[in-house]
Amino acid sequence: MKHTMKVYKDSADHASYLTARFDKHKTGNSFLWAGHRWAYECTSFDDAGDYDLLYRFDDQPYPEELSATTDDLTIRDYFAAKALQGLCANSGGPFQANNMSGWAIVNCDIDDIAAESYKLADAMLRAREAS
Repeated sequence: MKHTMKVYKDSADHASYLTARFDKHKTGNSFLWAGHRWAYECTSFDDAGDYDLLYRFDDQPYPEELSATTDDLTIRDYFAAKALQGLCANSGGPFQANNMSGWAIVNCDIDDIAAESYKLADAMLRAREAS
């Protein structure tokens, strides 16, 4: 999981941060400071003042509700998403204009639309292998 920290220029920690970041014996892009290995991301400012934004990663997994990330997507998922986008954007597709509420699903179930998207993705994968 990625963690970030702002080190403000006017803070008590700023001098020790600079010492750790610009240590002459440091190798690589990261540095040990405040009990963790950090890397510099950018310099910016907010209402509290100028700061350097630092980041670090730990070995803890993402919380369960965030486990479906783009890192988990397959090319099949990508193709299904593109197929779903095409189905939804098609004026004759499952989503059609409705004067009452804006859009309505016509003649199909949402689960059927998702299933069809993956069927199209599977067909794209087969076509990709054949060429």
